Amino acid sequence: MGSMWGRVLFLLVYISAIFSTNSLVAQNCPSCVIDATCDSVPAQPKLCPAVLPTDTAQQYYEADATFYMPTTFTDAGSGVDVDLLEIEVVGISGLPTGLTWSSYDYMGNDTLNFYPPENPPSSERGCAKICGTPLMPGNYIVTVSVLAYVYVPAISSNMTQATSFDIPLTIVPGGSGNSVFTMSNNQGCDSVSTDFSPILQSGGDPLYVYSWDFGDSITSTSEFPSHTYSVPGTYVVTGQIDVLKYAVSNVSVTVVNDDWCGDIEELWDFIFSQCLGNPDVYFRLNDNNSLYDSPTINNNMSPSWTNLGAVIEGAQFTIQFFDEDDGPPFGSPDDDLGSKIINITGPQSYQVSTISPYSGTQAITGSLTIITQLDTSYIATDTIRVYQPPIADTITFSPSDSICTGDSVTLVTGGGDSYQWYSDDTTLIVNATDSTYVASVTGNYWCQVIDTLGCSAATGQLQVAVISYPIMPSVINMGNNFLQTFSNVPNLQWHFEGAPIPGETGQSYIVTQDGNYFLTAANVLGCVSSSDTLFLTYIGLNEFLPNASGLRIYPNPSKGDFTITLNTFDDQQIIIKVRDIIGRTVYAQDYGSTNGLFESAVDLGDVISGVYTVNVSIGDYSFHQKLLVK
Repeated sequence: MGSMWGRVLFLLVYISAIFSTNSLVAQNCPSCVIDATCDSVPAQPKLCPAVLPTDTAQQYYEADATFYMPTTFTDAGSGVDVDLLEIEVVGISGLPTGLTWSSYDYMGNDTLNFYPPENPPSSERGCAKICGTPLMPGNYIVTVSVLAYVYVPAISSNMTQATSFDIPLTIVPGGSGNSVFTMSNNQGCDSVSTDFSPILQSGGDPLYVYSWDFGDSITSTSEFPSHTYSVPGTYVVTGQIDVLKYAVSNVSVTVVNDDWCGDIEELWDFIFSQCLGNPDVYFRLNDNNSLYDSPTINNNMSPSWTNLGAVIEGAQFTIQFFDEDDGPPFGSPDDDLGSKIINITGPQSYQVSTISPYSGTQAITGSLTIITQLDTSYIATDTIRVYQPPIADTITFSPSDSICTGDSVTLVTGGGDSYQWYSDDTTLIVNATDSTYVASVTGNYWCQVIDTLGCSAATGQLQVAVISYPIMPSVINMGNNFLQTFSNVPNLQWHFEGAPIPGETGQSYIVTQDGNYFLTAANVLGCVSSSDTLFLTYIGLNEFLPNASGLRIYPNPSKGDFTITLNTFDDQQIIIKVRDIIGRTVYAQDYGSTNGLFESAVDLGDVISGVYTVNVSIGDYSFHQKLLVK
């Protein structure tokens, strides 16, 4: 009747198992709605809908399913009528992480035990709500372990069968990105630092093994590695998650009592008070997610099993030993040789001993070996791109990096698609986004050069100096063709009619002709300030002295020695005096009478620099002129 039980159990477990986690406790999915039209004629177990929608990794999923469990039906394989009393879900394994489920009976109770005869036809239906977000894509084999309780009228007997089913489940990848890991940063300029995170995380479980190949000859086995790519290029990263499972590999025990003896299958020797045979031993593993029954070792007091590979879900399971008998109606039930709870702390050997539930004495002693074996591998690749930053051109300038107040300098760079200028260290210049920038204030200027990929490079800083103009010089008309400035400014230059007068760079100037005169001052950069322009009319000698002509005092300025020349029209007495700026006489000489050409050299001796007044008396007339001594 295996096919009968298979169909009965398939319907309930298919809904419950495919979308659960590895726990038998409902995982908070909301209640589902039973489809009352889910039926079958003649009565046979049925699932509605027949196929559940395929789920997508890393996307939320929710669906309802209804299962029909007729109380009585005829097993199509054996032709035997059976009454389905109860289905108990013992465990579910092999499920994708992230999905969960809740199953409900016809009263809306969240349950794992279903009783079709309770209130038919309502109790012949149940439903499941599937919900959650499956983390990893893949083709899964979901194993469902159940106990079916049936009554077979033909032999007037209740029977229990432990059965497991393998049900395929497909989770397809999401639409973008790889399905195994995430990266905090997958591209950048010059260098990229990236944190990697597996989508399926261990939570400290040692059965999760991680391996990474960063595509640059560097590898890691960390769960959450970080890596820096410092050389531009394209790197293919491979991430692998190996999910291991504990498994029972070898079991070796000895039966140390005779509780198994005395059944019809093991004849008793009443003369010698002993069994004439040995027990037929098998064991069952129950990890609350799945059941595993070992092969039976017949007629052996010290049975052993090797290379089993019986997977254990979680870190705890129960191993229970039996002496296999033929069972009803013509044989004895299997003898229970006791059980032992094993708490797994790692792959190693564990001692096993059981106490007989019948006699209370030790029944089994021995050991078993736990190994780890690969259950599922998830592998994916992704790409890191490190872009070469642009090469920023050196800033050039025109006309000069030092300018006068009010002037400007044009700064030029290149090598990018877009630009941003800054002054000093971090001051962004608003709207300065061209390869050229016109600067008019003092500062250290630099430019961020950006290419089409968004990568940037910074130029070096260029210092621009804005130099203030010198203070405007003031010019005083001292009279008698003499101009004087007392401004203490550098680089003086006298001008006549807009043109510089060669050699006239002192603080005074003797006017020699009518015209416009002004004085300029310049700093080291050549920034020039100009005085106001003065128009002067040259006053000649004849306008002062009707008895003489051709008066000249030269050179002027001088170092204190100069020459005086003139012509008298008749005998005239000539007296020359020189006074300093406060009126003290520093030179006086009476040259007597002269008729015609007069020429005399004058040496003031050791006098200080400054402005002096030369007074020339010719007979009854006199003339004075300023003399600059340097």
